[in-house]
Amino acid sequence: MASPDYLKNRKAPERPRDLLDHRLIAFSYWRPESRWTFVHINGKEEETLTFQPHLSMNDFAGLTPALLAGGGVGDLPPEEARVLYAVQQPFKKSLTTEKTTNAAWRTKPTFYAVSTQDRTINPDLERFMAKRMGAKTIEIEASHLALISHPDAITNLILEALAV
Repeated sequence: MASPDYLKNRKAPERPRDLLDHRLIAFSYWRPESRWTFVHINGKEEETLTFQPHLSMNDFAGLTPALLAGGGVGDLPPEEARVLYAVQQPFKKSLTTEKTTNAAWRTKPTFYAVSTQDRTINPDLERFMAKRMGAKTIEIEASHLALISHPDAITNLILEALAV
């Protein structure tokens, strides 16, 4: 996640190694360093990088102020953002430690909704991932949770996917 003001003063990363030149914020409750392995689109090349975060937190409660300030749910009323935060389940450790061995998008039709105001995942990265998947893509003027703030557009995309 990067604020528009931050990116105005710095070049947006184009490849994983570029992240080393940025002030990073890490969320980690199982290891103090942020070590990521990136796998090239060809599935054969990989690069492991260790990041030294500018800020690190190990409690979802530390994210609440950022979320309520628009860091991911900026187009939701604060009351709804608080409820979503309260019921959100922690993600599984395996999401960041295990490799995907057989991505479904390589063999199945794929659909993607780009959230153009997303400050959690850069919309350009979303567009790149959708293009790489060959996904039927729509763009929604929304933050990270378009699923909540624009349910009709997401429902229509799901219905289109079901018809394939």
